[in-house]
Amino acid sequence: MSSEKFKSYLNIYISDITEEEITRKFAHRYRSAGKVAKELYMNKPNIILSEQDLHRLETMLEHQSKLTPTMEHLEDEMARAEVVAPQDVPANVVSMNAKVLINIAPATEATEITLVYPHDFRGDKGQVNVLAPVGAAILGLAEGQEIEWPQPDGHTMKVKIIKVLYQPEREGDYL
Repeated sequence: MSSEKFKSYLNIYISDITEEEITRKFAHRYRSAGKVAKELYMNKPNIILSEQDLHRLETMLEHQSKLTPTMEHLEDEMARAEVVAPQDVPANVVSMNAKVLINIAPATEATEITLVYPHDFRGDKGQVNVLAPVGAAILGLAEGQEIEWPQPDGHTMKVKIIKVLYQPEREGDYL
């Protein structure tokens, strides 16, 4: 079921069913459907993922023996994302391997980062693993969007996308 159909279903039936029923009905596709349903109605920005990024991330997460809280949040975001073909990803959206200027409140200066898969993470300056809280938070956001994201210490960080400096899909690089 697509994210849009899921949202539509929830809009129609949310008042008639419980979180447990939502989880039971959608557990085959969404591990934490009840949590996703709740978050759909919180102030979360829309996100866009390429089919390729989604498939690679789903495969990576399926091969983990245990999911960390950040992995679970990433999985929830993937479940609510609008998924498009790589060539249809808007040029201002953060995708995997994108180079991005972000701001993490309360800092006033932007930070340049490159969002990478765990197997590509080398610890180079500016590299951020998608399984790190800030990496999972920014995936799929567009320039100007911001999100509040839980950190492992229980606090929440607020991240804003200032500019997408490089995006593979925009350059025709779909590998």
